[in-house]
Amino acid sequence: MTENAPQHAALGERVMRRLRTGRLAKWVLLSGLLGVFAGVVGWLFKLLIHFCRHWSFEAPTGIHTEGLDHVDWGSWWIVLIPAAGGLLVGIITYTLAPEAEGHGTDSVIRAFHRQKGIMRKRIIALKALTSAITIGT
Repeated sequence: MTENAPQHAALGERVMRRLRTGRLAKWVLLSGLLGVFAGVVGWLFKLLIHFCRHWSFEAPTGIHTEGLDHVDWGSWWIVLIPAAGGLLVGIITYTLAPEAEGHGTDSVIRAFHRQKGIMRKRIIALKALTSAITIGT
């Protein structure tokens, strides 16, 4: 292990020198900002799912979806709410963004190959919303 110590020290010195000159600092800063942005977007998506779940199951029925052990399985709510969520997702997609139909990766690949990588910005928001409705209901 001691024979690797000079190599690690040299690597550390090179990294610090690059950070001081700004060559690596820019990429470290951008990577950190991208990580924070992705974390915030993930947290907002989780909040959107909880919002959909609360207003589709918990508020109208009193059913808490964290554990369905105590639910009366004869209740029609268990069947109707997911069906209504699927219908709502279909209506949103069909009326507001027909090109967003299908999986998200399909839309991105289609936009890359057929539309020079151009995709309407609202597709991203609608995909997030319809995914949250699907998961939440």
